[in-house]
Amino acid sequence: MSEQEDKNSGLAITSLVLGILTIVCGLLASIPCIIVSHLALSDLKKNEHLKGKGFAIFGLIAGYGMTVIFIISLLSLQYFGNAIRETMKQSTLEMQNTEHIQFE
Repeated sequence: MSEQEDKNSGLAITSLVLGILTIVCGLLASIPCIIVSHLALSDLKKNEHLKGKGFAIFGLIAGYGMTVIFIISLLSLQYFGNAIRETMKQSTLEMQNTEHIQFE
């Protein structure tokens, strides 16, 4: 009897590669990474001769992690952008109010 050799899942390897790409491409790679990682985990459950569960889990962590970082970044930019805009308005108004003062 010949034993069937365990092979790495192609989907798991793809999720690993996409997980690494999320560092460079951000959200552009993280959404496909999440999808492929879920497909890989499903495939690994169905076929016990495939390896690569760690690759698929890494893809999930990287994909979801980058998505969370992206959302936090957007919210931070919105909040701090508004705070900076208000500070600039106040500074401009203060500068306009002090233009008529002459220093001797």
